[in-house]
Amino acid sequence: MRKKKFSEAEKEEAGRTFGSVWYRFFPDLSKRYRHYPHGVSHYTNAAGLLGICRTNALWATCAQYSNDYSEALYGAEIAKGLFDNLDSYERSTLGVSLSFVVGRPLFAPPHIREWGSLDAFTVSFCKSKDLLSQWRGYGSKLGFEIRFSGMAVGNATRSKKTVSLQSDAMLTGVWAKIEYNPKSQLNMISETMSQIADARRELEKDCYFEVFHSPMLMHLALLEIARWVHSVKHPKFEEEQEWRIISFLNSGPTSPLSTRSAGMEFREGQHGIMPYVELRPDDGKLLPITEVVCGPGANESLTPKAVELLLARYGFSNFDVTTSEVPLRPL
Repeated sequence: MRKKKFSEAEKEEAGRTFGSVWYRFFPDLSKRYRHYPHGVSHYTNAAGLLGICRTNALWATCAQYSNDYSEALYGAEIAKGLFDNLDSYERSTLGVSLSFVVGRPLFAPPHIREWGSLDAFTVSFCKSKDLLSQWRGYGSKLGFEIRFSGMAVGNATRSKKTVSLQSDAMLTGVWAKIEYNPKSQLNMISETMSQIADARRELEKDCYFEVFHSPMLMHLALLEIARWVHSVKHPKFEEEQEWRIISFLNSGPTSPLSTRSAGMEFREGQHGIMPYVELRPDDGKLLPITEVVCGPGANESLTPKAVELLLARYGFSNFDVTTSEVPLRPL
């Protein structure tokens, strides 16, 4: 039997119906996350500092290639605790979504493979300043702490003094305050799954469900679950008080490679070649850098001077350059 063709008017009607239901349970990210942190630090090495200044952009690294990719597996393990309390549809939704997020078949059917993974791009920040644990991560290399004032992401509401970060490759982005408490983490994903199930029950009543609503529901559920996975960490990291920008591409996990790679940049990293996207201020503004702290082992005369010259060369002003007070000698 041939499938019925729907008119543009019917498609628009289906879209309005879906939006009225979905956004009642999951308001637009820019409305849900109006608040963003002020005074956060991004720790990086010399290459990272040079790249940020030269491009006037933050480099959001594809989470699968980051040093902390084990975090996604941690989130997946937390979510497993829900499975016994979910119905078959919810288990399938959570399982397939987690498999896309971690990039390998975890709980999903065999046809979900690593190539079909969802690419989340993240930049990490700490509220705490001059952290020993962060400096230790650089070993024999000199690290830098870049301190920023207010930055919003995408279309989030912001004040006149706040810089909004954008990317042509980005579908959506959001600030996330990392949650370290396992009980709270489980409550967060439990509430998300409950809302997805409630939205589905309402949409199932509509005649367009199978053709229009079901695929869209799965796609947006995947984004919500992925956002949660990248917002939780093991309790042992709690001292960092981390905030994170999480962004997703315009393309989906099963889009052609040419579509998925559009807007990406690439650099050398620990795992070889690392994909990233540049998050750049809109309206020709500069990143709101207020301070750069030169890590332990920095030459207290030459290194700060070089950093001051670097920032001035690329137009930055009203910043401080200091050296770390942590008594750590690089290896």
